[in-house]
Amino acid sequence: MDQKLDSLDKKVLVELVRLVQKRRLHGTVGGWKDFLNLHDKKLGSSMSDPARRSNDELSSFLKTFNKEKDLKFIEESLQSLLNRDLVEQCKEMIPADESPEQVLETEKAMLLLHKIPSSVPSEELHRVVPGDCTIEVRVKSYQPKKKGRRKNYCAVAKFSNPQEADQAFENVNGKPEKDSAGLPQKLVEFQFVEGITTELYVRKMARDDDTPDQVSTKKRVIQGKVNSGESKKLKTEQKIKEEISAESKKLKTEQEIKEEIMVDSNQSNCDEHLKEIESSRQEVKEKDFQISTHDKIISEPRKKVKKTKKKNKMKKQN
Repeated sequence: MDQKLDSLDKKVLVELVRLVQKRRLHGTVGGWKDFLNLHDKKLGSSMSDPARRSNDELSSFLKTFNKEKDLKFIEESLQSLLNRDLVEQCKEMIPADESPEQVLETEKAMLLLHKIPSSVPSEELHRVVPGDCTIEVRVKSYQPKKKGRRKNYCAVAKFSNPQEADQAFENVNGKPEKDSAGLPQKLVEFQFVEGITTELYVRKMARDDDTPDQVSTKKRVIQGKVNSGESKKLKTEQKIKEEISAESKKLKTEQEIKEEIMVDSNQSNCDEHLKEIESSRQEVKEKDFQISTHDKIISEPRKKVKKTKKKNKMKKQN
């Protein structure tokens, strides 16, 4: 992964860092702004726009991620960005309004020259591909970050018809091979400056047995990749929103649980208090009853004494 990051164009690195920011991912030193504060003592996070930072800073930040899920996200995002660039290049090479038959005719009338060292002038490419053709540079060269790696670019050789392109490919002096998609190509070794030898590939744009239906399928695949890229972007943004919503709900649920616990606790305390009050009331009633009974016991002898005194007094009077 580190080697891939070192060789990426700045545009791709910027997009990767922005995707990581959107996902709120944190590496070993934290997020993007944490990284800037740590590695740039002068400006820190005051200049946080990735587009205004160097390739070294962007790639160094992306290298701080070591969790498997984060690395997987970065890898998938990188592949998506590279696929998008490839689709754009294909769209530029083949007009969208052409029919499958026209597309097949256009493809077969072209040869792709790729992995051309930037030190090779495009004018020298006519020496590699024989015949009457027009050379157009399609992808400009870029400088890999790793020392020792050469800058490359690619170009297209356009012929008047597929027959001329086929004949030119047959006349190319090189080692026959096939690329990862199974398209015929040749590895060409030639000397463009006295004493300097280099290599590049010359490849057909279509298989000899391709049909218009297969070309139509390719166009649908290309369009599908574009739509898929947009769909994945929307899906990623939607996923972030859902995660935020889930966290919010989780916090809300936790808060509700706390409130319920508080209510239960208060209710429990209240019940205990009521029990104490009821118990006190019962004790008071019992004491009142005891006092009342005691008063009755005391009052009975008093009444008897009073009656006896009253009788004795009456006797004396008589």
